[in-house]
Amino acid sequence: MTTRTIATSALVPLLMLGIALTQLAIGGNSLPSWLATLSIKFEFDDLILLRALIAIELAIALFCLTMGGRAHAIAWLAVIGTGFVSLAECSASLRRDDGQHLMTSGIIFLISLVLAGMLARKGGEGTDHRSEETEPTTVRWNPRRTVVQVIGMILIVAVTINIGLSPRTLAEGRPLEAQGPDLGEDVPIFTLSPDNWSGKEISEIQLTTYVPELLRLTEDGRSLVVIYNKGCGDCHDMFEVHFSEGFHVPVIAIEVPPAEGAVLAPGRREDDVTCRDCVMTSLPEGPMWLITPPVMLLVEDGRILCVESEDYLQCLEEA
Repeated sequence: MTTRTIATSALVPLLMLGIALTQLAIGGNSLPSWLATLSIKFEFDDLILLRALIAIELAIALFCLTMGGRAHAIAWLAVIGTGFVSLAECSASLRRDDGQHLMTSGIIFLISLVLAGMLARKGGEGTDHRSEETEPTTVRWNPRRTVVQVIGMILIVAVTINIGLSPRTLAEGRPLEAQGPDLGEDVPIFTLSPDNWSGKEISEIQLTTYVPELLRLTEDGRSLVVIYNKGCGDCHDMFEVHFSEGFHVPVIAIEVPPAEGAVLAPGRREDDVTCRDCVMTSLPEGPMWLITPPVMLLVEDGRILCVESEDYLQCLEEA
């Protein structure tokens, strides 16, 4: 057995399995930074991306294990992809001064380099080079192997779709640590980006992940969704002027609660907004929510027609 065959049929699948199992254990925070950034930019569910990535890694391990040395091209793609991602993660770790993540990404990058060197070799010391020369260059159809691969892929899809993954608590692909006297230790930080919501289905934006009843409340007809904070003076003014006497379309008011352990400013308003006939709900308590209220959404039959965080009169006029 050649060095290249050992790397293809044993070491590369072990690397893929190790990365996939680590990501399953860690959850959303294991998603590579550049993928996390893209998920926020295009308002795509980061956990779906992570599940797809894990499925690809497990599939590579499956095919390398079942095809042996014939999976050489697949092994090369896995090593190149892993090396690229780990190098990108090293760069991101340097920018955010994350030594632990830098060390982990650096180790994976070095492993990728070693495996690339093994895959590039035609043979190893003590290897009969004739065995390398006679190694089949084409993949013959093997019914038993095909059945194993089909069953393996079904199991991979079933696992990645149904297994529970912890949500990502890193904003825009960069770890944000709660610092300063106003926050407790290890307070997770979540970013909501309303600038990218206009024209989308309400089910496509991350807000519904945290306020799932929003799907039911906005599925029929027109409605207004207002994200507010009790300590926001502009929020109180807006509700007092426009919603204190009711409104001609349903209004869903979503409160942004303060972060757990936050020291609130002296004199901060604690009373709730005045909103007659509004459906009052809230984002989950505990995390720090990075969004500047008030934010108003006009939704019709589950589709967002208007999003405003400054000139909210535009959404009111369209309602």
